[in-house]
Amino acid sequence: TIWNLVELGLMPEDEVRYHFEVYDNDVVSGPKKSISSTFIAKVPSLGDLFTAMEEQEDQMIDELILHSDEIDGIQKQLENMQLEMLKSDRLDWDQQQQMEETMAQVQQEAEALKKLAESMEAINQSAEKHSLFSNDLMQKFKELQELVNEILNPELMIDMDVLKDALEKMDMKDIMDAMEKLSSNLDQVEQQLDRFLDIFRRIKAEQKLDETIQRMNQLVEQQRIINENIQTLDEQTDPTAIARLSHEEQRNREEFSNIRDVMEEAAKAMQEFDRESATALQNLEKDHLTNQTESNLSQTSRQLQKQRIQQAQRHSAESLENLKKLQSMVTDIQSQFQDQTTTEMAGKFQTVMRNLLELSKLQESLEQSTRTMPRNSQRLAALAGQQQFAQDQLMKIMSSLMDLSKETFAVTPQMGKGIGMANAQMEKAKKKLTERNGRGAANSQQYAMKSLNEAVLAVYQAMNQMQASGSASGYEQFLQRMQEMSGQQQGINSQSMQLALGQLSAAAQQSLMQRLLKQQRQVQKSLQQLMSETRQSGEQGLGDLGGIAKDIDEVIKDFQNKRYQQRTKERQQRILSRMLDSQKSLTQRGFKEDRKAETANEIVYEGPSGLPVDYGQ
Repeated sequence: TIWNLVELGLMPEDEVRYHFEVYDNDVVSGPKKSISSTFIAKVPSLGDLFTAMEEQEDQMIDELILHSDEIDGIQKQLENMQLEMLKSDRLDWDQQQQMEETMAQVQQEAEALKKLAESMEAINQSAEKHSLFSNDLMQKFKELQELVNEILNPELMIDMDVLKDALEKMDMKDIMDAMEKLSSNLDQVEQQLDRFLDIFRRIKAEQKLDETIQRMNQLVEQQRIINENIQTLDEQTDPTAIARLSHEEQRNREEFSNIRDVMEEAAKAMQEFDRESATALQNLEKDHLTNQTESNLSQTSRQLQKQRIQQAQRHSAESLENLKKLQSMVTDIQSQFQDQTTTEMAGKFQTVMRNLLELSKLQESLEQSTRTMPRNSQRLAALAGQQQFAQDQLMKIMSSLMDLSKETFAVTPQMGKGIGMANAQMEKAKKKLTERNGRGAANSQQYAMKSLNEAVLAVYQAMNQMQASGSASGYEQFLQRMQEMSGQQQGINSQSMQLALGQLSAAAQQSLMQRLLKQQRQVQKSLQQLMSETRQSGEQGLGDLGGIAKDIDEVIKDFQNKRYQQRTKERQQRILSRMLDSQKSLTQRGFKEDRKAETANEIVYEGPSGLPVDYGQ
C-alpha cells in the first residue's frame, strides 16, 4: 500500500509526523497494541538539496586531500627503500617486511579511490535527479566523474603484481625496476588528484553562483504565486487564509536571507578566478535594493498578521518587482563571470597556439636547411644545436599545457599526443644529425612538424568549444575569417579545373576567367584587410599571410593575361594549403608541396615523464 500525501498540499520544508500501531487478535483477554516511535517525513527545500550535496562534496574533497598525502608518503617510503637497496645485493628480512607493508598501503589507497569514484557518481546522480544545475555545469560534473575514474591507473595494479613476482624470485634488478615503475605510476595518480582538486575549486565557484540563480528563480516564482493570492484579498477573506499567506511569505523572507548567505559564499569562491565579478556579486548582496527587498518581504508578512490588507498588497508587489530586478542582476553577473573566465582561458590557449605555430615554422626552416645540406658539411653540427633549441622551446610549451590542464578539461589527449610525437621526432633528428645523416634527419624533422600541426589543431578545437559557451577572442575572429576565405579559394580552385580540362569554347573560357578574376580579387581584398588588422593589433605567428598574398598576386596576373597553366594551378593549391595552415595548422598539407608529411611507421614515444596521464599518450 502506498501512502498518498498529495491531498495534504505539502510545501518545501513541511513535515509529516507519523507512527505505526499494531494490534494483536487476543480474543481471551482482549486485543493489545504496540506503538512505534514517531517518524518524520520532511519535504526538502531546494536549499536542503544543495546543502546535502555540498556536504557530500566537502567530505569527498577532505578524503581526496588525505589520500593525496598518503600517496606522497608511500612514494617517499619507496624512495628510501630504493636508496637502502643500492647498498646491498639482496633484501634482508626487515626490508621484505617493509616492502610488503608498503604494497598493502598501495592496495588500501586503490580501494579508497574506487570508493571515492562511487561517491562522485552518487553526487552526480543526486544533482541530475533534482535538476540542481544547468546543463553546462552538469556536463562539467560528468567530466569530473570521468577524471576520478581515470585517476586509478590500471597499470598500478599490474605493477603491484610484477613487484610481488620479483620479491618471490628475490631478483634485485627486477625488484628495483618494478619499484621504479610503481613509484612513477603513483606520481601520476598524485598529479591527477592535484589536477582534480584544482579544477574542482573552479567548478565549485560556478556551482555556488548557479545555486544562487536557481534558488533566486524559484523564489521569484513562489513570490509571484503568493502575490497573486495577496492581491485578491479583501475584508471578507477568511482570516485563516490570510494567516497561511503570512506564513508562506515569512518562509520566502527566510529563503531570501539564505540566498544572501549563498551570494557571499559564491563571491568568496569566485574571487580567485574573477575579482571583478566576485566584487559585483558581493556589492549586490550589500546593496540597498537587496536590503529593501528583505524588508518588504518581512513587512508583507507582518502586515498580513495584522490584517492590514492594502499595506500587505503594496509591500508584496514591491517585493516581487525587486526580486525580479535582483534576478536579472545576478544573471548578468553570471554571464560576466563566464565571459571573463572563458576569455582568460582562451587567451592562454591562444598563446600556446601561437608558440606552436612559430615552432612549426622554425621546424620547417630546419627541415629545408637540413635536406639540402651535404653530408660532409660542417653546418650539420650547428643544425643539431638549432634542433636542440627547438626541442627546448617545445618543453616550455609542454610545461604551460601541464599548468593549463590543472585549470580546465579543455586540455585534450590529442594535444599531448601531438607534442609527444613531435618531441620524439626531434630527438631522432638530433641523433641523425650527429651521424651526418641529413636526409634521415630531415624526414624526422618533417614528421615533427606534422605532429606540431596536429597539436595546434587540437588546441584550436578546444578554443572553439570554449568560445561556443563564452565570449570570443580576436584570434577566433581571425580563424573564422580565414575559414571563410579558404572556402572561397576552394571554390575558385574547383571552378578553375574546367580551364585545365580545355573542353570549354573560347567565349565560355573567357567568361569563366573574368568571373574567377573577380572572385580572386575579392579574396585578395579580404586578405589585405586582415593583414592590416593583424599588423595593427600586433598579432604574430598567425600563419604565412605574406606568402599567400604573393601567390594571389601571381594568380591574378595569369587571369588578367588570360592564361591558365600548370604553374597557376600549383599556386592556387599553395594558396589554399597556406590558408588551411593558418586556420587549422595543416594536419595534412603544408605551405609547400615538399612540406607534405607521411605517417611515421615506428613511433612508440608516449611523451616525456611528467605529462598528466590523460595526454601525451
